Amino acid sequence: DLTISVCTSIVHLAGALGRPVWVLAPSNPEWRYGNAGSSMPWYPSARMFRQPRAGDWKAVIGEIESMLRDPTTWNAAGLNSLEAREFRAAQLFFERALGAAPQLAEAHSNLGIALLEQGHENAGERSLRAAIAIDPKLGAARENLAVLHSARFEHDEAAKAWDEVLALDPAHAGAHLARAFLALREGDFDTASALHARALELGADRTAVLLQEASALALRGRTDDAMRAFDEIGHRLREAGADEAQHAELDWARSLCALAGGDFAQGWPLFEARLRRRVESPRRPYGYAAWDGGRVAGGSLLIVGEQGLGDEIMFA
Repeated sequence: DLTISVCTSIVHLAGALGRPVWVLAPSNPEWRYGNAGSSMPWYPSARMFRQPRAGDWKAVIGEIESMLRDPTTWNAAGLNSLEAREFRAAQLFFERALGAAPQLAEAHSNLGIALLEQGHENAGERSLRAAIAIDPKLGAARENLAVLHSARFEHDEAAKAWDEVLALDPAHAGAHLARAFLALREGDFDTASALHARALELGADRTAVLLQEASALALRGRTDDAMRAFDEIGHRLREAGADEAQHAELDWARSLCALAGGDFAQGWPLFEARLRRRVESPRRPYGYAAWDGGRVAGGSLLIVGEQGLGDEIMFA
């Protein structure tokens, strides 16, 4: 989780692996450690702690001890783990931060994210609400709570949560886009269109807006128009070098459109995109390889229900 070392090869190993490393450096270190500053040009994850004068390790150790007692140090370490998608490690860092500072709202909010990413929805929601109770103006906690309600299809709660985000930040383009999505779910296409226009004014990603507008065409039964719009979006994503998450959302939307239009030959293969989505994916956070349909020799096969009961009966 964190390596603390003098200037040895351990520093280079940790830095090359992208792991956090604190380096205790003498007042006149070798050139590769530089002679000033708290960073190393070779390793973004390294932090330098330098002797103020030759032989004065006491000051260096004192600075490190102070930082290890500082809850913001552990909160920052947790954020690094979140970015690396190491959610269990992030959880432990945030819990350590809260052990030192139970009223640190940001750490509660970040802990909520780490828990949600591990599939612990109830515990994650409690952490987000704890953050809001401590700091009602913490937009990140409110935004993640709104995302959670949206993913659960809790329409009224999601709408209320997004409205609270907008009350704090009326220029939040993502919140306007999220409210537009809820309006589409209700079939309120005029409101969705107005919210799309406002989101674009505020700098929302145009491709994300186009994806929702194409979905609106599909919901209105204009399947051919929707599929043409999806093709245009796909072209935009390829030109922009979009990541896998964006392609997964597009394939998912195309799947639903094709299935609704009765084009099962195209819709069923695209339906697998549900497993690649970052939001609302039915994939559980298990560390098991996906079954490829082959024979299972000397092991067990875990079967997980991922659809609603009616869907499972239909598929069966």
